[in-house]
Amino acid sequence: MRTIILTICIFLNLPFLSILAQDQTVGLFNYSEESYEGYTLIAGFSNEVFLIDNCGLKVHKWSLNSQPGMVTYLLEDGRLLRAGRTNSAFNGGGSGGLVQIYNWDSELIWSYRFSNEFEHQHHDLEILPNGNILVLAWDRVLYEEAVQLGRDPELLTEDGIWLEKVVEIKPIGTDEINTVWTWSLRDHVVQDRFPELVTFGNISDNFRKLDLNYSTQQTVDIIHCNSIDYNPHLDQILLSSRSMSEIWIIDHSTTTSEAALSEGGNAGHGGDFLYRWGNPQTYQRGSEMDKVSFGQHDANWIVDGLEGAGNIILYNNGTSRIGPDYSEVIEIALPLDSDGNYEIIGEQAFGPIDFEWVYGDGDEAFFFSSRMSGVQRLGNGNTLVCSADRGQIFELTADNDIVWEYISPVSSGGIISQGNTAAGNTLFRAYRYGIDYPAFENKTLISTTPIEFDPLDYECFSVDTEDTSLLKDVVFNHAVEDFLEIKFSSPSTNTISILNAQGQLLFKTNIQSSEFLKIDMHTYPQGYYYIQFKNDRFIQADKIIKH
Repeated sequence: MRTIILTICIFLNLPFLSILAQDQTVGLFNYSEESYEGYTLIAGFSNEVFLIDNCGLKVHKWSLNSQPGMVTYLLEDGRLLRAGRTNSAFNGGGSGGLVQIYNWDSELIWSYRFSNEFEHQHHDLEILPNGNILVLAWDRVLYEEAVQLGRDPELLTEDGIWLEKVVEIKPIGTDEINTVWTWSLRDHVVQDRFPELVTFGNISDNFRKLDLNYSTQQTVDIIHCNSIDYNPHLDQILLSSRSMSEIWIIDHSTTTSEAALSEGGNAGHGGDFLYRWGNPQTYQRGSEMDKVSFGQHDANWIVDGLEGAGNIILYNNGTSRIGPDYSEVIEIALPLDSDGNYEIIGEQAFGPIDFEWVYGDGDEAFFFSSRMSGVQRLGNGNTLVCSADRGQIFELTADNDIVWEYISPVSSGGIISQGNTAAGNTLFRAYRYGIDYPAFENKTLISTTPIEFDPLDYECFSVDTEDTSLLKDVVFNHAVEDFLEIKFSSPSTNTISILNAQGQLLFKTNIQSSEFLKIDMHTYPQGYYYIQFKNDRFIQADKIIKH
């Protein structure tokens, strides 16, 4: 049985709120009924992960035993899939190294250290329909190997370079894996400087391979992929490279052997790029003026059943533009032909040249983020945007109206108090899960208090999605001094519970709803409490205050 409490946020005494809002630094800034109802996962750079409702109220908290890497997902079975951080020889931005699964009660049930001298998990993970996990990892290429691949020695340091690999793993037991499939970028490179090497070729003609010398940065992390996504219908993988300002699609239907070649798999191209977009300079089919992606993050397919299904959306960070930096949210339609191939004509670049939808043209500089960040299409057609640098999350309609906005109070140094400067509250991404998300099956979700300390004065009323009649037939005193008095006007057997602001159970009883109930609260400390009504059909709650 799913026991879900929806919340409708009602700010009391709006003129008073507007006065307080000038000192507001964190928490809920905006909430409209056009917002997609659900729960938002707040996973900052601390050991605590939170689930909040649309009113910014805490619904659940996980306390985890490792430092975060980057990504955290709530899986359909209620577990958390998370990247944790471990010390290693790989010390780049986005470093992780631990792949972990926690249960709903914060217990670590599986952990694997995906890190050694030659490979290291970073940034992102992707759960597959069969329960396997795609791991995005750095692949160390030593100096001499890099030279043999065709990297110009003038662009190398003695540490060589880090390329990318994708490894599909199957969790075993509590700390083991089976490796199921591997793809390595090192098998799909081309260069035009050293004809004696096997990787030599014309860059434009070899547009399905990476020009190993496109990046002229003398650094190890020349690719810096930051996201991975999977399309189960196409059996394809989407990668985002920040350094190349480009997204790539590769074929997952290959065997591991085929993934190292340029033939095989459903598309017939082995592990070569099936599609790439954002910066055609990388394969010499465009100029700087043709570049439309700038250090982007979180490229992902819009899933079936949602507005724009099959399209790709991404957070275009906007660094190193011609002109001022600003961020955008971009949606593109893929140029698939009737046979499922990505069209490319002659010596042109991959399309499209136009966006399906875009938000941000420089005027919306309020959400500029030079790094990280993410975007998610929601079930009602809205789009959730996470601007990393400010810890800012906001929800857009298709008409570009903001209907929900929140700034995370979860800092690497602890929880931020309202009114204090929001610092250290960076978010890699944020996700909204609808109220019917399978993870919430058999979970009691009760909205309690805002995450931040010293929150503003506003109330959220809980409304059941199937039957809103119960609280209309219940009379009780919201403000309590000694006794909470409850009177029911319609017969029904209910369980009544009193919880404190942290969600801890203080009182519980079963009662026939035709009765009168008087609960002694004179020993309770002053503050906010929650009363919950529950029977076999629904669960509802409301807030009370003890004076």
